Amino acid sequence: MVVNLFGGWLNFPEYFFFFNYRSGDALYNTMAYKNPAMDKLIDAARFESDPQKYKDEVEGFIGLAFADVPRVTLFQPTVDVAMQKNITGYRYWFHRMLDYRPLVKT
Repeated sequence: MVVNLFGGWLNFPEYFFFFNYRSGDALYNTMAYKNPAMDKLIDAARFESDPQKYKDEVEGFIGLAFADVPRVTLFQPTVDVAMQKNITGYRYWFHRMLDYRPLVKT
């Protein structure tokens, strides 16, 4: 069992699939998943300019992931933040990490 937290900073499906499901060279392919059909769809979607073709490619690789189930997502982590009234500067970050640098106590 591998516990792996991955959250893409860009919310594009092919970005996530490129780094998690592409055969052999995907950085976070912790399940050693290999599927040439998946690779072909991911590669095509990465630079697709036609919205309908992109939609078809995305639905294709998501369908393969559902059919093959190489990974099971257990949860989506969240960040809950509570501050005293004299603390300001909280910023929401898309990467789900708390950034302490802008916090100010008055």
